[in-house]
Amino acid sequence: MSRGLGFGALWTLWPPAGRSRAWATAWAAAGSRWRLEALIVSGLVLLALGLRGALLTARSLTFEETFSVHVARLPWGLAWRTVASIDSHPPLYYLLLKLWIWFGSSPIAVRSFSAFLGGLAVVPTWLLARRVGGRPVAVGAAALVATSAMAIQASIEARMYAQMMFLAVWATYFLLRASANGRYEWWVAYGLAIAAALYTHYFAFFVVLAHGAYVFTDRRAEWSVRRGYLIAVAGAFVVYAPWVPAVGQQMAVILRPDVVRETWGRIQPEVALNILALPSIGGYFLGLGGYYVSPPWQWPQMALVLPFAALAVVGGLARSHSDTRRLILFCWFVPVSVLMAGSLVVAAHYARPRTTSFLEPFFAILLVLGLAAWLRRKSRPDVGLAVAVGFLMALNLAALGLSLSDSRYRPFDWAGAGRYVEQRWRPDDRAVLYPFPARIAFGYYFPQALPNAVTVLAPSPGSTLTAAQLRDSMPPVVRSLGSAQRIWFVVTLPVPPGTVELLLESVQSTYERREAAAFGGIWVFLFEKRTGDRS
Repeated sequence: MSRGLGFGALWTLWPPAGRSRAWATAWAAAGSRWRLEALIVSGLVLLALGLRGALLTARSLTFEETFSVHVARLPWGLAWRTVASIDSHPPLYYLLLKLWIWFGSSPIAVRSFSAFLGGLAVVPTWLLARRVGGRPVAVGAAALVATSAMAIQASIEARMYAQMMFLAVWATYFLLRASANGRYEWWVAYGLAIAAALYTHYFAFFVVLAHGAYVFTDRRAEWSVRRGYLIAVAGAFVVYAPWVPAVGQQMAVILRPDVVRETWGRIQPEVALNILALPSIGGYFLGLGGYYVSPPWQWPQMALVLPFAALAVVGGLARSHSDTRRLILFCWFVPVSVLMAGSLVVAAHYARPRTTSFLEPFFAILLVLGLAAWLRRKSRPDVGLAVAVGFLMALNLAALGLSLSDSRYRPFDWAGAGRYVEQRWRPDDRAVLYPFPARIAFGYYFPQALPNAVTVLAPSPGSTLTAAQLRDSMPPVVRSLGSAQRIWFVVTLPVPPGTVELLLESVQSTYERREAAAFGGIWVFLFEKRTGDRS
């Protein structure tokens, strides 16, 4: 008698009362497990939201964040066209932020959207990790994402990084469920998640590539799974079609070699170390780089980082549930490999902490899987796993605290510059903002200066101008400002060398410098009309 037939026979012989009691017992046990898991997940989500909420004002908004607010305040059609013409990202984050700032446009309000999505990313991380490695792995991975220094810093920026993380993990979870049972609802959910991710960040294409590598290399995958993947991705691209003309327009500019090197900087040896150190221990220790800072690498850093890389590889290649674990490994390894290879080809590094922060949940799952595999033969492996995850959480929070107290992590203090000018501003003052980003960022914190401000555009990136050409390109600032008694110059990076000096020289025949102050990469100068020239 087969096992299935034997159990079936026993089940039919079981008295109805006993059968109903068994159903009730099983149902109660399942309900108890789900209640416990829901309690744990809720606690981790609250922890994630609390940490992110507490840090929303830890730094001044950057230019990129104020640009997000600037676009979100535009009418719908103009916002779409603005992103298509002058930005290097898709529009979905800006459009959702436009809805969100109905609650307000203070730094807390605009950053809370990313913090909300970053905190909720714990939920798909839990679900994905549970299917791959069980409840202990799910608890560990979700806890790491909740307290990850990199994930937290990505979640307190008014940018699209937390949204990309949220969507990438959900898309991977939907793919795993669709591959397991083939139900069309999961494929529809997967296609919609991929479409939303593509509208959020261009690196979502690497997630699609990683998913395809998994689907077409899995020996046990049926043709129906591969067909479902292709149909879902095709549907996502159909939804994405209205944005395709803008993609070509943006890429024609941002992929020019001179613009790439000007915008992204040249690739450095420490990039590979940061890619491993930031998602595992938060970076920063032993001189490692952090979310914004990348100091030169040192040999002792290798000894600190390589064990975590080994654990992640072990977690991805372990035999237990090897097919699903390989999906997680692909989701982390394929985007990193493509980014590193592309960086080497164009001599500029795209694999920056902010742009790769969406991979944090995948690395967290791999890391906990590796720890679980290493501790499997130890006594009380679950306790050992809890201790190891707790140690990593402590390292991440320590790295986060150290980095936030480092002045290098506040490179552009627009809030400080805005307060400085506001406290000294007079009704008849005028402002000169150089280059264009200064108008958006400074205007966010001190909008009263904008109505009569002069904005000076910098030469295009990569242009090589002589000193005479630079001098000719500087506008006649004095004539533009009329009879203003005092002029504020607000200057920020990046600008071509020598242009700031030329700009200030253009007023020194009529005005003299009274004050000067620096706020990271921002400089503020006050010029007042000379006594003999006052009207």
